Amino acid sequence: MVFNGEMTDGASQTPHTCPVCGLRQTVGVVPGGARVRCVRCDHLLFQDMAGAANRRVFCFALTGLLLFIPANLYPILEVTNFGTTRYYTVLSGARALWEGSLWPLAIPVALASVVLPLCLIMVLLSLATAESAGLPATTRRLLHRGAEFLAVWSIIDVYLLAIFVTVVKLAQMTDAAPTGGALVFFGMVLSLSMALRSLETEEVAGHAQPVPDPKSLNRTLALALTALVLFVPANVYPTLTLSIAGSTESDTVFGGVVELWQSGMWPLALLVMCASVLIPFFKIAGMLFLVLTIRMRGRRLERTRLYVAIEKIGRLSMLDVYVISLIVAVVQMGALANARADVGALAFAAVVVVTMIAAGSFDPRLIWTDEQDSPSGD
Repeated sequence: MVFNGEMTDGASQTPHTCPVCGLRQTVGVVPGGARVRCVRCDHLLFQDMAGAANRRVFCFALTGLLLFIPANLYPILEVTNFGTTRYYTVLSGARALWEGSLWPLAIPVALASVVLPLCLIMVLLSLATAESAGLPATTRRLLHRGAEFLAVWSIIDVYLLAIFVTVVKLAQMTDAAPTGGALVFFGMVLSLSMALRSLETEEVAGHAQPVPDPKSLNRTLALALTALVLFVPANVYPTLTLSIAGSTESDTVFGGVVELWQSGMWPLALLVMCASVLIPFFKIAGMLFLVLTIRMRGRRLERTRLYVAIEKIGRLSMLDVYVISLIVAVVQMGALANARADVGALAFAAVVVVTMIAAGSFDPRLIWTDEQDSPSGD
């Protein structure tokens, strides 16, 4: 069941401030398990599951923790060349980038695929046990915000997709296949996704959200323009250079898409095209549009939904970065073949990070600034 926040009478009413549009509204008693959405922008305010939600979060997060060690220690990819089989783990890509003197790219790859997911699991476990442990409301709110932040930057679901994209891209060069470790990694990703889905979204009753920050517009504009500048070298300069039997070939982001298309793998080509070209451009254009139209009175709900979409799809752009890191790790065969990441990959990773920071810095409540007390909008 889904309810909209609305004014109610009686002692049971509880105030809630929508984090997206800033509307302060009160909600009465709702049935257990019911989802309460903002009456103005339809954002999920909370789901009244209380202890049930905490138990689910704990079970799924604990499962993710138990799977984390084997998922990162066991190989996720096996490659066979001339009768010799080599195995690669989640950290193999970051290690290859580091050893190739491209440490600025190795750090975000390692953080997003290993370090931050572990931090997210620990925060979720702490959050699930916070109420029973008697932690104060301020600590629970801090843990909740930490979980929301880490959920954005723990990009392991995209890494899982990158494993299979890498296998397909290497099909013409070598015999590569995912291993049982990839299945364990999938289990960890699924457990963590279910824990986040079960996470209780309710803020502590009566907690007033801070007022919208007008300075966030300047930050968002500066970051979006920076991403736009970086978008040019990210697509012009090569991201990956392959040397095979003395022949060297460099690929740009779009060149990799063309190669997949010409190989007859058009579904994969479309996926990479969306994740690596269209989505970054859409994010940059969308953030610039939101900043420049912030004082428009019309279509507030549509612009709010645009912001939510930008915030959710940003992580998909890490796909190409992960694929590059895995190819660099796998294609190290001495004089026969080797691969290295180029400056275009670093620029592309910078675009991904900067656009995600830009989306996080934008305060969507500014879209509704002159309608904070009205539940109806244009």
